[in-house]
Amino acid sequence: MGTTTEFITYLQDSLPADFEITYKKMFGEYGIYCEGKMIAMACDNQLFVKTHSAVESDFANFLQNGAPYPGAKIHFIVDFEKMNIDELSKLIQILIELTPLPKKKKKR
Repeated sequence: MGTTTEFITYLQDSLPADFEITYKKMFGEYGIYCEGKMIAMACDNQLFVKTHSAVESDFANFLQNGAPYPGAKIHFIVDFEKMNIDELSKLIQILIELTPLPKKKKKR
């Protein structure tokens, strides 16, 4: 199905303004970046974050398990219906701390 631009607009309006969030279109879906780190994916109009015990223990009530696309590893799906802006800010902060910066590509 792919992620719609309306969902990306919804994410922009929902994600905390105190983080510089950027988006990169990838294969009809989107990578969600903060501070240069890919912290999530938007796939089929849902927000997916990588599984991690620190995220699971603090946010179990707001996350479900699911794969962003067939054959992908299981991720957590953020439930915006249950999560308020403060909880979302905490989740993003944890994701920023847990996610490494991408490796620089070698020039040929």
